[in-house]
Amino acid sequence: MVAVLNRASTLQRCLDSVSGQTHRALELIVFDGGSNDGSREILETNSANITHWQSGPDRGIPHAWDMALERATGDWICFLGADDQFATSTAIAKLVGAAHDPMINYVSGQAALIDDDGRVRRIIGTRWNWERMKRYQHIAHPGSIHRRELFERYGNFDECYPIAFDYEFLLRAGRAIHAEFVAEPITLMGNAGQSNRLAWKAFRENRRIHALHPEIGIVHAAINHAVAAAKHCARIASPRLAASVRHYL
Repeated sequence: MVAVLNRASTLQRCLDSVSGQTHRALELIVFDGGSNDGSREILETNSANITHWQSGPDRGIPHAWDMALERATGDWICFLGADDQFATSTAIAKLVGAAHDPMINYVSGQAALIDDDGRVRRIIGTRWNWERMKRYQHIAHPGSIHRRELFERYGNFDECYPIAFDYEFLLRAGRAIHAEFVAEPITLMGNAGQSNRLAWKAFRENRRIHALHPEIGIVHAAINHAVAAAKHCARIASPRLAASVRHYL
């Protein structure tokens, strides 16, 4: 599933990375929020490779993805941003292959954050750990796959969190998630993602999510917020300092 709004510069390579997957049992569902930069025309050109697409105003990415969920028929659900792409043609096959145990209901991998010129800035995403997830989102969500049953049991994305809606959903499912991990980049993530551009707003949303979660609460929410802010400031100031902060926090 792909949500797009005015991403003509990156949309084609996103679509190509899906249509080029070796795992052929795929649905590609795209919801465009009413782009006026040529994105709609790109979707029209690629309509033969898209299961369903539509264009019109929406209330943001969580709303678009919730509408896309209503169209999906597969056992596994995967989400990409329009400025993201799969890193290799075998990405989906590797994720599905990792779910060898029928108890597995979530599989993630790593994501490479890339500059506009394609250079990798850093690699994010580690193996699911519930205690760590309660402090911050350490998994790479774009490109990860979820069993449909998770949404049937825990509902869709919450539009109250325009940026951190995916994190809120994963925390909502919490201990019910039985995860597997693919230790290599599954996606290449561009610079235009909301969580990158609006980091401080994302931190505030995370704090609210933590405060309302029964296993975290207000006190730990404040602590987690302070740690996340310190890491972010250190990363901006100096990669070496950021590494030091990660070590001590």
